[in-house]
Amino acid sequence: MSLEQQLNQMREEADKQALALFRPYIEQKIETAKWMMRTYGNAPFWQNEINKWERIRTQLKAKGEAA
Repeated sequence: MSLEQQLNQMREEADKQALALFRPYIEQKIETAKWMMRTYGNAPFWQNEINKWERIRTQLKAKGEAA
């Protein structure tokens, strides 16, 4: 295996580890935004936050499946 292939493999493994570590944080951000929306109102702001974090989660899942 060439050095470039080894580096690419290491990058893919690091990406998978980062996704695994970052996923609980994203889930917590989504749940917090849902709770804030239910508790304090201001639905448009919190819905935007929920959409933002769900979009990030979807992108990370797609990247994880592609890696």
